[in-house]
Amino acid sequence: MTTYAVGKDILSYCGKCKLKLSHIVMALKEAGGVAKCKCNTCGAIHAFREGPAKKKTATAGRRKKAEAIPLSVTWAEGLSKVGEMKPYSIRSKFEVGDGITHPTFGDGYVDAIVDNSKISVVFKTDIKVLVHGR
Repeated sequence: MTTYAVGKDILSYCGKCKLKLSHIVMALKEAGGVAKCKCNTCGAIHAFREGPAKKKTATAGRRKKAEAIPLSVTWAEGLSKVGEMKPYSIRSKFEVGDGITHPTFGDGYVDAIVDNSKISVVFKTDIKVLVHGR
């Protein structure tokens, strides 16, 4: 075990200089360790440190997020379950699982009924809310 004395040189990490440099012991702990030291380079007085403080990670103790599935994969799986494709029209009535051919967005399938007059449709590049049954 190393014995320390006030006024002796010691290597300590300086938070101001961000380096492990030569310091002078300024105060001791009752257990015999160094409590305070003074940096010979910048003159800062601080607690004795062996190295830089470890940063806490923001994700410590958190669960990992599930990996996102690309929309094109979800779209392809949904279309494989669809039977006949129906052309989209505002006047037509659709159900969940129906295949739709839209003039602008292309092929898609009804994912959900939002309310009596709106449906959520999954297309290859986007999910759109469309009007139906008018």
